[in-house]
Amino acid sequence: MKKAIALGVGIFLLAGLVVGVTGFIGKWWDRGVEVVSPENVTEQHRGIIEQWESMKVSASNACSAVEQSEADSKSPTMVEDVTLAYAATFRNSVAEYQRRMDNLFEAKIVAPSGYPADVPFTDLGPNTDWCQVYADLAAVK
Repeated sequence: MKKAIALGVGIFLLAGLVVGVTGFIGKWWDRGVEVVSPENVTEQHRGIIEQWESMKVSASNACSAVEQSEADSKSPTMVEDVTLAYAATFRNSVAEYQRRMDNLFEAKIVAPSGYPADVPFTDLGPNTDWCQVYADLAAVK
């Protein structure tokens, strides 16, 4: 009788373990299917392209601001570097782009072709040639 009860409990625990493991594997399978779903791929392509375009716009705006500030260099109203805000926007776009590209469940495996996995323009100092940064970004896509 004790053996039968022990056997029944063992079978019950084994069945629970099999169901638990199967559920765990099933959830990971579902997540993988979700990652490669048309909706997610479309969203990740949109996000990557949007961030890349945002980097281009920020670099272009910074380039224009530098050119304008050089033209107005004798203006007494210029008290700080006009590219600071554009550089901050650029860095935010780079961070979001990198976050998406590095995340396995976002763009890492479903990123649009032609876009680099890493942004090569992250070493931006006070003397950054924003016009060159824009030209480099535009050359990629």
